[in-house]
Amino acid sequence: MADTERTTDVADAGKAIAVATRRLPEKLAELQGDRLYRAIGLLFLLALLFSHFDPISRVLLIAFLSIILAVALHVVVQKLPLSRTPALIIALVLTLGGIGVSLWLGVSALIAQFRQLVNDFPAIVEGAEQWLDDKLGMDVELLGPRSREVVESVVGGSDTAAMLSGAFGFLELLALVVLVLVGAFYLVFKPNDQLLTPLIRAIPRQRRPAFRRMFKLMGERLAGWLWGTVILCGFVGVASVVAFYLLGTPYPLLLGVLVGVTNIIPIVGPWIGGLIAIAVTLFAEPMTALWVALAILVIQQVEGDLIRPLVMSGSAQIHPFVTLLALLLFSSIFGILGAVLSLPLALAVGTIIEVLWVEETLKAADDEIAPVVDTT
Repeated sequence: MADTERTTDVADAGKAIAVATRRLPEKLAELQGDRLYRAIGLLFLLALLFSHFDPISRVLLIAFLSIILAVALHVVVQKLPLSRTPALIIALVLTLGGIGVSLWLGVSALIAQFRQLVNDFPAIVEGAEQWLDDKLGMDVELLGPRSREVVESVVGGSDTAAMLSGAFGFLELLALVVLVLVGAFYLVFKPNDQLLTPLIRAIPRQRRPAFRRMFKLMGERLAGWLWGTVILCGFVGVASVVAFYLLGTPYPLLLGVLVGVTNIIPIVGPWIGGLIAIAVTLFAEPMTALWVALAILVIQQVEGDLIRPLVMSGSAQIHPFVTLLALLLFSSIFGILGAVLSLPLALAVGTIIEVLWVEETLKAADDEIAPVVDTT
């Protein structure tokens, strides 16, 4: 009886193996078909990205700007003692009101000083050339005919085409600002219903806690970077404007705002704004240029040693060499907008690597690693 049962079991197992063997080519064909379709889809997406890289990258950077502003506004909305909708309305009114007041108070004065700089530019260049000839015995022409044509076309054009070009450029910039603001407020108003919840649902269940932690940590770091950058640029800009007014620097508001705005670019931004301010002052008021350089140096030291460690505590600390690499990489790929966003892009990429790879894949978050280089 036992032998009969064993024979039956062996026969059933043989039939099952035979059925599985017959169906194996079908399963392999289905698997190969799925992989083939995935490979074709991936190649199509890569070809689309490669052929339309500029517009796609521009859209993604604009979306990234909206995300940064949204996470920063989310921090403000959470701190207001109101429900989410009225708190968001108040934040919207304050943001638009601040932008409107800044434009109302500052744009007219900035335009006036810019026009003055344009009108004085030929005399400034001629005076610089004369100063080099008298003091150093160097008979040089700072701007050749071609350079003068380029400068005049950029800052001195007054024909209809130039005016229309400037108007459309301003409208494009204004539309971009409005688009970023609208996108940010939409993100803050409904972050879960049709965005984050479907995204989390598409992730395997066992991986969802890691992604939630990654989103939370990235939001904290990006919000800390944005608010810290606003405070730092505001401090540098206001301090520069005050210092330039006290020193009698020509075009103090224009140069001070320029120094503050360029401070947003890591590492090289302060040098760019400071050197432009020193060069303009040197050509217009040579005796004041040394004091301008000293004032910029003091302001940057105060910003870097005292204020930056306080206001940037909410974002991750990135080594200056990594910051430099990020600046070179993203500026070469995305241009000036990539240079401005190089640090938050590095923060986002670093957070993804830290959480999803180091902590989840390598399980190395709490490992104690001995120093590689002995610095004692």
